[in-house]
Amino acid sequence: MYKMRVFVICLALSIAMATPTVDLDAIFDKDMEKVLSDDGKRQELVDCLLDKGPCGDYQSLRDNAPEIINTSCGNCTPQAKEKFGKSIKIMADKYPEQFKAIMDKYQSKS
Repeated sequence: MYKMRVFVICLALSIAMATPTVDLDAIFDKDMEKVLSDDGKRQELVDCLLDKGPCGDYQSLRDNAPEIINTSCGNCTPQAKEKFGKSIKIMADKYPEQFKAIMDKYQSKS
């Protein structure tokens, strides 16, 4: 019985380690400043994040939005973190209503 438990634990750990992690930096490979300055692309992104439309290329961003927003991109490289900061500033300054809606949806209420 003991050997079976050890085997199951080892199996679970190996599966967990083999599961690929999301590359948060890849999410910010796009020129987000360009996306946010284009009304159509920005609306598509906002609709995706608010579950009001399809995501297409933004699916990974939506899937990881809670972690990215709540950690201020804490698991990102410095380059991705810088892009995240710029994106947040643009949204907060230029599109405050959309920014608030996104923050209300994803920000932890702790």
